[in-house]
Amino acid sequence: MTDIELQKYREELDQWSGFTGILPTSTFIKLIHRHEKLIALFTGNQFGKNVTIMKHYVVRWLGKHFVEAKNLRPETVHRTYRFCAEKKPNDTEGGDTNTIYPVLKKMWPKKLIRKDITQRNSVMTLIEPYSGLDFFVEFMGYSQEIQVSAGQQRASVYLDENCKREFYNEQIPRLFTSDGDIIIGMTPALGQVTWQFEDIYEKARTIIRTPLVISRLKEKFGKDYKEEEVRCNDNDICVFMAASDDNPAYDILVKNKNEKELELTKQGKHPIFKTVEEFKPITKAGYIKGKIDAYDEETEDIRRYGIFRQVSGRVFKDFDQVHEINESRYFPDGIPHQWLFGRATDYHQSTPWHTTFIAISPQDEAFVWQESVMSPDKFVTLQMARDIAGKGKDYKFTYNKIDPLAAMVQSNTGVSTIDDLNRIFSELKRDNIGTGGYWSSWDSKSTRGREEVKKRLKNSRLCGTPFNNKQMVDGRLQWLPTMWIFSDCRVTIDSLKNWRYDEWANRSALETKDPKETPMQKNSHICTAIECLFKEQGFKGRPEIHNIQPIRKTVMQYGRR
Repeated sequence: MTDIELQKYREELDQWSGFTGILPTSTFIKLIHRHEKLIALFTGNQFGKNVTIMKHYVVRWLGKHFVEAKNLRPETVHRTYRFCAEKKPNDTEGGDTNTIYPVLKKMWPKKLIRKDITQRNSVMTLIEPYSGLDFFVEFMGYSQEIQVSAGQQRASVYLDENCKREFYNEQIPRLFTSDGDIIIGMTPALGQVTWQFEDIYEKARTIIRTPLVISRLKEKFGKDYKEEEVRCNDNDICVFMAASDDNPAYDILVKNKNEKELELTKQGKHPIFKTVEEFKPITKAGYIKGKIDAYDEETEDIRRYGIFRQVSGRVFKDFDQVHEINESRYFPDGIPHQWLFGRATDYHQSTPWHTTFIAISPQDEAFVWQESVMSPDKFVTLQMARDIAGKGKDYKFTYNKIDPLAAMVQSNTGVSTIDDLNRIFSELKRDNIGTGGYWSSWDSKSTRGREEVKKRLKNSRLCGTPFNNKQMVDGRLQWLPTMWIFSDCRVTIDSLKNWRYDEWANRSALETKDPKETPMQKNSHICTAIECLFKEQGFKGRPEIHNIQPIRKTVMQYGRR
């Protein structure tokens, strides 16, 4: 290589120093392998979300992403990428500045920028390195009218930090014909009870956590979390969770800091350490902890580890994927008819009726195997009763419980909804629809049902799989009461995941008041119905009085899920 060629090579490398000079995070390495159409990074402050996501976009523009559909090629039709934040980079009014634009300018070579943004134009024209063709980066602010973003297709959309659900929803149609994707990067800050928790985090098919986040979750909730958790759903969503500590820049910062302080110690100028023997280098964790020491534990969860406040506010914290089971795997011949069956309906006059169906084995394992959700605005009582009876198949239900509101006598008929149900179920039985059943109101005072559900969910995590609940506890074998949910019962699963305690409306209340102890109404209906059945003293298996035989081989042969 001649001197001229070498100089040209060095200049070429210098052009990309803003990209190559940034240490990649472990999240970046995994991000450029993901195929999902919706990817969200929920991280601690100063993790480097913008750097990680922008580095990933540069890889795509260079055609080096491991999923070919995400690469920019000369033949790519849709060549505009939309980057959204609280403000556009050319917005000079007060408030936060745009942090995406300077990162892009640092990473993308200046000679490959054909046209930069101006005061009036928020679109950059960039040059594809290998073909010389143009592609575009469009900047938008969340304060802009939603319809401004309508009407044009985009290859990809990046949403930085929190935006309104309406703004997010408007981006989805912009990706229909381009088959594009959305990336979200945010720290779930206090005082922002955001839609991202329910619509993204809870619905994600894959959640990828760094070891530091796993360790924090273990410390906080006493549960073991997987580094890559794959859930039983078809949502094309992947969530990354990473801590501030996962930013490799802190390793360099702490190393340099220790070197400087050691040198000061050698010179006798250190304010604390007088000799080299006394010198104690600071660790990365110690450095970050010192910076956030003024935060309370919950704020640290959010700001350092990117953990949603809603996670700790869940009513049933122990419920997760382990409780979801496949019906055909564990019950290839159906649920045995000799088991104990119960169903309960959370009754309302205008909002939907939510009915749960639960079977309990002699070994005291509860299985939520069916659900019914029907609105009285669309259906009359007869139609809803027919649906409940039909979904009960030919099982005999010992317990048929309903909200006490259904016992109120209706002024126009002189009878209650419970009276109507008992009459209708008797008639349906004569027509060979269901097996009948006598409905009565449930106990609305006791909290026993909720505690029983929590106990069963915790025991299920201990057992790991159905039909494995004979465990050694305190030195003796016991049949632990458990609860499992068929994977087809999606309303039940979503409700158990998302039912949370009510929250104060603003940040100042969060900082000055204790958390509320009343659960939210939202997502409560199926949960309330499940709880009411477990308030019944007799709604349980009795392994101590049954001559329990081993579970049939057709079930046991499947082992763990």
